[in-house]
Amino acid sequence: MRTQLYLSRYGLVFIPILAAMLLAAINYDNNLVYIVLFLLISLMVVSVVYTYRNLARLEIRPGHMWPVYAGGTLRYTLVVINHAAYPVYGITFRRPDAPPDFRVICESVPPEGTQTVEFIEQVHTRGRFHIREMQVASIFPLGLFRSVHNVRLNWEYVVYPQLKGPRQWPSSEPDPRTQDDGHFRGGENFYGLRNYQQGESQRHVDWKAVARGRPMMVKEFGSGGMGRLWFDWRQLGDMDSESKLSQLAYWAVQADQMGVPFGLRLPHQEFPPLSGALHLQKCLTALATYSRRWP
Repeated sequence: MRTQLYLSRYGLVFIPILAAMLLAAINYDNNLVYIVLFLLISLMVVSVVYTYRNLARLEIRPGHMWPVYAGGTLRYTLVVINHAAYPVYGITFRRPDAPPDFRVICESVPPEGTQTVEFIEQVHTRGRFHIREMQVASIFPLGLFRSVHNVRLNWEYVVYPQLKGPRQWPSSEPDPRTQDDGHFRGGENFYGLRNYQQGESQRHVDWKAVARGRPMMVKEFGSGGMGRLWFDWRQLGDMDSESKLSQLAYWAVQADQMGVPFGLRLPHQEFPPLSGALHLQKCLTALATYSRRWP
């Protein structure tokens, strides 16, 4: 890491004190004042080296980020890697675009070790955002100097619409093109096998068939005859855009929690009825990044 070194606010106060002591020592020719003065200057010079090297051998990497909905709490982590053979202390992290009082402190990182730092922020607006850089700083050991490094992350995250809405689920639709009755998973009737789709639960995978060398197939159970379930933008014609997005997101999460395949229709975008975590993520991302210029 390329580190820059500045005088801290404590250092700005400390230097005039040293100057005053120097004047006093010269005027009164006091050896004791000279000794204390030179000791303090020596400590100041040594602190320059230790403050600089406290960040010199660090590496910062993005960690994990949890899904977040508008009005909720964004949680993410950074991994701090210390390549030095000595421990580092008192590292402060701050986003340049964050409020001045938002900062996270990592107390220490062991020699040639790692430490995970967790960040918690409130988010209020849906959409796609970036954490472009993180400012890493330290005033260890004496607080007289401040070493600073700006780490470029270019980390993207999506804030999903707020989960709320008063409407009940819409009625299901038959799909005459595929002759698929769109039965809901979780019933008592066995409907057969279908191909496993990446990202969905493996609870109903036919593992006996897999053990015999066959492709991964999923056993389907359901209540039958209910048709395909679509969550359609046009079904919410009397609501404003943000309320529609919140309602559709709420339905999508409900359906995923119940294991019900669902489809999503937006202006200029459509997701066919499926189930699983990957399908839910695609639908929520589409809702989060919906453009206001669409009707």
